[in-house]
Amino acid sequence: MANEAVSKTKSWRYLRRILKLLHNIAVIKYFKQNRNPSRKYKFLKIALMVDSTDSAIKLVLRFWLFYVLIKASGNLNDPLVIPDRWQHTFKTVKQLQVIYKSPKGYYSLTIPHWEKKAFDTRRLSFPSFTKGNYTLMVKFADNSKCIINAFSNAEADKVWNFVKNHINKNILKTAIMTYYKVEGKTTVRVVPYKGQINDKKGSIEAKFYFDRVTV
Repeated sequence: MANEAVSKTKSWRYLRRILKLLHNIAVIKYFKQNRNPSRKYKFLKIALMVDSTDSAIKLVLRFWLFYVLIKASGNLNDPLVIPDRWQHTFKTVKQLQVIYKSPKGYYSLTIPHWEKKAFDTRRLSFPSFTKGNYTLMVKFADNSKCIINAFSNAEADKVWNFVKNHINKNILKTAIMTYYKVEGKTTVRVVPYKGQINDKKGSIEAKFYFDRVTV
């Protein structure tokens, strides 16, 4: 009987049950401390919860999303931001993440190959804009991307014409711009709120609030 009990505790099903219990408690506690009415926020909580039928791979991915991409990214009281999509695929580069806020939640704009230091960046008057169904994707030679979702192509151009002035000039020469339309995006006015600069290793180099906000 003793050997049978020990064998049971070493089984995958037992381990998954314990991991599910502890992980889901941590997720629930986190979301209670960081309330946000955004629908994206609620969907993310669902995606983070471990299910009793999860495979080992799915469980690891849920852990990675929660503990690495969310909790370890900064202070627990920071607003939870859900990017519209991943900004680069194969390679980590120095980049600026601009966090925009709106009545419906927080959104992020990631700009690779950002050249300015945090002190100078925080003093810039980043443009406010209206998000929507039109997307401008700027792809560089190293496969990094700057993706702007806006109400129109002209609105996306307004943002791009501002940020391109502060991107590494050599990499900027390789930019390929593509416009397309994606249905179902939320139309909402967003204003710059705070910024975060990540170094080439993906570590946080600086976090700050913007000194100047344009409406």
